[in-house]
Amino acid sequence: MKGFLEEGNTLLVVIFAVVVIVLASILIAIGTFTFQINPGSQIAEEFNVLGVKSHPYSLSELISHKRDVDRNLFEELLEASTAGLNKSKTLKLPPMLYGIAGKFAFIQFFEFKLKKNNTVLFITSNIPSRCGENDEGFCIYDPGYANVCDTGRVVIDGKGKCTDPATICCKYDPVAYIQQQGKNKIVKCGDNDAGICSGIEFGEGGSISCYAGLVSLEGADKICKNTNDGNTPICCAPQTSLFEERGQERVARVPFLYRGPALFEPKEYNCQSIFSKCSGEYITGLCDRFGNPNVQCCISEPIRCAPPNSKYLCRDTNTGCPTQLIDPVGSAKTCPGPETYRCCKIENPPEQTDASGVTSLDQPTLEEPKVLGKCILDDTPYYDQVLGELEVKVFEGQR
Repeated sequence: MKGFLEEGNTLLVVIFAVVVIVLASILIAIGTFTFQINPGSQIAEEFNVLGVKSHPYSLSELISHKRDVDRNLFEELLEASTAGLNKSKTLKLPPMLYGIAGKFAFIQFFEFKLKKNNTVLFITSNIPSRCGENDEGFCIYDPGYANVCDTGRVVIDGKGKCTDPATICCKYDPVAYIQQQGKNKIVKCGDNDAGICSGIEFGEGGSISCYAGLVSLEGADKICKNTNDGNTPICCAPQTSLFEERGQERVARVPFLYRGPALFEPKEYNCQSIFSKCSGEYITGLCDRFGNPNVQCCISEPIRCAPPNSKYLCRDTNTGCPTQLIDPVGSAKTCPGPETYRCCKIENPPEQTDASGVTSLDQPTLEEPKVLGKCILDDTPYYDQVLGELEVKVFEGQR
């Protein structure tokens, strides 16, 4: 029994030693691996860049899960892009998006833009408003120096883009600032002298920030702390050039594709004499049962072609197309009805048309229409395709 216990104790000691050796090996491996990918290494930088690039997409994903009472935010954005903010009663969307993005410290500036096709429905942003002939300036609140900009910037004509009467249009131009004998000295700072000492302290001992249209350069404030008697305590650089140089502007686009109004639905029209008035266009092939070529179908309203040519009109090629046929006879049709009813490039359709293509408003001698029968323009309905889009633009950095 004693020998058995001694052997058991020896076995426990061996197992313990093995465990210690294994744990030590693991700790050494982890330490070596950690040393190899320290925070300044290329691998760590690649992970960091990946995170930066994904910010607008992450923000878009976050918005897709947000709810306003019992409705998803994307549902409201889709409704707004369909009917507009006023008709859809979604006027609260811009401030809601603003509030969501404003909570994240990694986002320095952001912009949300909701569009319907090529029309911008709303923009909400904390990016300062641009001004000037070529948007070279920013609208900022007058610092109180009687129409004088902050350090390094000069007043320019805002071309009416600064709508707040308390703001002026300021362009970053240190050379012109010196020529105009600006209040403070120009002291360059930052890597490659990319910025100048500027900024403002909000209250004694409060936060220090650059003025609108400028961004702070991290780690470059020591040189500015006491310049100009402490009136320019932070290193600031032009917002746009800094973002472009560092590639900090990121954009994500969230599409909302939905069915718009009907471009064509089957409908019944009148067969009548081409010598009578028609508030639209006569087309051939739908009233042939009368055996009279002068009896044709009066299509009483313009019918647009199927997407992607929906901005053009369907016309009877027998009476001609004023400009250009989009789908000539023999090609695939984008219009309903007979083979001769084709898509035609015409932007402004006449209100009333006789058989020759001349508006009947210019033909007062035409007879009043006498309906001889009915004709049906029958085919598969098609609809306008409307593209709504939420554009999410993010500028990374620290506020």
